[in-house]
Amino acid sequence: MPKWNSVYVVQLSPDATIRVAAASYKEWYSLEEGHFFSTPISAFLLSKKCPDPTVNKALRAVKYHDKLMIVAHGSVNKVADKTADELAQYLHEDCGLSEVGLITFKACYVGRGYFLHEFKNACILNNIKVGWLKGYRGATATVENAGKPTERVRHETTKGFKTGAKRYAILEGTHPFSIGADSRYFTDVDDDA
Repeated sequence: MPKWNSVYVVQLSPDATIRVAAASYKEWYSLEEGHFFSTPISAFLLSKKCPDPTVNKALRAVKYHDKLMIVAHGSVNKVADKTADELAQYLHEDCGLSEVGLITFKACYVGRGYFLHEFKNACILNNIKVGWLKGYRGATATVENAGKPTERVRHETTKGFKTGAKRYAILEGTHPFSIGADSRYFTDVDDDA
């Protein structure tokens, strides 16, 4: 059984670097229509409400055992120039997100500061049920590794790149669950509680 039932990718920054990174994930996962959302539509959505009913509420199909990848520029306190509160509100109100198993931020520095904690709290306030949150701890670049896109995360104080669990931070979300004891998404909390 795969880790996640379905994968969704949302590109939130409009420039070419992010567009290429998002497209590489789209290609790797062979995403079907309705599982990939990108600029210029996403740039428009971030600036105001979108009157197009095919795009508005686009993430309402995402379910609790699905994975959502947000590809954007990031910092220790923002993703796509949105604070944690603004992003959670946007995802819920404009995109229709109400539940998701994992949100992984393919963005620089999101796992380094308090953004993931602030975003978890914002999910609670915006009625988003999320199992897990993941963010990278440094400057990232999407590269291919044996044909698969992956995030290369640069060390902040020394030359080179981080490896293994040093690359990212994982935070239990509002409703964590386990997808397997050998997975990084494992909790001792009873799934039925």
